[in-house]
This record gives sequence, C-alpha cells and structure tokens, in this order.
Amino acid sequence: MVFLPFSTIKLYSKFPDPALRTLHWEVKKHCMPDFISCVQYLQEKILQAELVRKDDTVTVMVDQGWTLPHNQTQVDLVDQDCQKLYRLDWVGAQPFLGPLERFQWRTSASYFMCWYTMQEIPVLAMFQEACDNFASCLDPWYGPFNHDPRADDRLPYQCAIYSFCPDPCCPEKHYDSLNKCWDSGETNPCYQEAPEGERTCTLERRDNTDLLNIILNMWNVSCVCKLKGFEWSSRYGMCVG
Repeated sequence: MVFLPFSTIKLYSKFPDPALRTLHWEVKKHCMPDFISCVQYLQEKILQAELVRKDDTVTVMVDQGWTLPHNQTQVDLVDQDCQKLYRLDWVGAQPFLGPLERFQWRTSASYFMCWYTMQEIPVLAMFQEACDNFASCLDPWYGPFNHDPRADDRLPYQCAIYSFCPDPCCPEKHYDSLNKCWDSGETNPCYQEAPEGERTCTLERRDNTDLLNIILNMWNVSCVCKLKGFEWSSRYGMCVG
C-alpha cells in the first residue's frame, strides 16, 4: 500500500478547486498507462521523503503490538521522532523542488489513485489492515485509530476510497456515525430531496470512472427521491421527473 501524506488542503471534502492546470508530468507518464507502473513509481518516489510510512507512529504501534496507555512511554518517543520528520518533510519538500511541485505531485497522484479505485482494480479491494487514521503521526484527538465507519476494510474498496478520494456524500474529515452525515442538511446532497429516514447518499464506483470528471469534482451520487417517478440527477443536484 502506498502512503500519501495529507496536506493542509481539505482533500477529504473535494479535490482542489480550481483543478490543476496540468498534471505533474512524471506522475502522468507513469500512471496514465497502467496501475502497476503507477504504484511502483509512486512508491519509489514516496520512499525519498523524510517521513515514510514505516516511521509513522501508528505503523510502528501496529508492528510492535503496542497499545495505549500500556506502552505510553514508547509511543511518545516514537511520536516525537514522527513529528520531527513530519515538520522536516513539510518545510523541506524533499524530494521535490519545492512546495508547489509537491502539491502538484500529490494532487496528481491522488487523482490517479482515486481513478484506479473507481475502476475497481482488484488489489485495491481490501487493504488487509486498519485504515482509520490520518497518516500524520499520532492524532491528538482520536489517537491511533479514529473509528470512522467509512474506513471499514471489511467492505470492498472502502479503505481505498477513504485513502485516495474525496467524499461528495459525507465531506467532513471525520464521522463517528454515518447518521451524522445523512442527517446534515448542510453537507448531505440528498437531504432536501430524499424522504426522512431514507437520506443515504451513495457514491457508485461504476458511475465515476471518468478521470476528467474526477479531477473536476463532477461526482455521480445516488439518492432516493420523495416523489414517485422522479430520479436523482447529480448534474442538477436535485430530483427530476
């Protein structure tokens, strides 16, 4: 599994708007042809960063079998090193020429990894490990695992979507219950048009396989409509007859 560190941009809500004018040339070169060459290239590049996945606090905790508060001292020491590497990585932008190229590279990489997720590349179906953390050392609020129901590796492609794609249905960084998403009139696109108790918003992978639409945040979601004979239109953001 590749490790794409989070930036301060709210990529869990949507990809950058406006979109990148051009994809990072090297990412495009390796990721446009096929998935394997894409992942091999991304992994090779990521390993040149200051903070790599094996040094992340949560990864070390899982590998060592550490738990809190039982191993608090060991975790604190590892997290201090992780935070130091995180700051060095953020300031130095290694292995890129600077912050702008890093932003272009990371965004381009996310575009392609999300695109391959929507195409249901089999290796992305299950991560075989927990993915409910933010990959930025030990989170001060949630600890090693945030228990977000969207990060459920028992369901195919859930961890891949959680890791690589924004969420047009539930666009907040964290939820402890999906009901908080469905019951939000501000963020749930289905809220106004769906009957009460049936406000589930669904992101169908098979309906979101166009790379350009992914880049432009033109997502197709599914909602239940109140009125008989009406169908949800993602294009108009409403039910149409």
